[in-house]
Amino acid sequence: MTVFSQKLNEVERHGIKNHSIFSEVRTNERLKRFENEESKIILAWGQDPCIKKLAEHALHLVPKDQQVFGLQFSYRKWAYRHPYPKIQNRCIAWLKEMKEQLSRLKNGKSFFQ
Repeated sequence: MTVFSQKLNEVERHGIKNHSIFSEVRTNERLKRFENEESKIILAWGQDPCIKKLAEHALHLVPKDQQVFGLQFSYRKWAYRHPYPKIQNRCIAWLKEMKEQLSRLKNGKSFFQ
């Protein structure tokens, strides 16, 4: 078991997974975000296999017609690249790619206008 897996298990044992907008206790908040056209939902939880169950649960809760953003891994459909804040060059690359993605919204309006 990786250090990350151990920490994730510890967090789940203590019931702290409520930080996620996809947790059951935050259902009303999540639904309000999905209903608000101004909300931008960015998926970015990484690709560690120990988070797969939580990621798939989150994806199941996203309405099919909901516009979401994220840098999806091609070989793991449930995984979205994380910004890696501790690794500066990866973080900057993630930010640049997300800015590019957000500048091409479905309705033609840029998020940055």
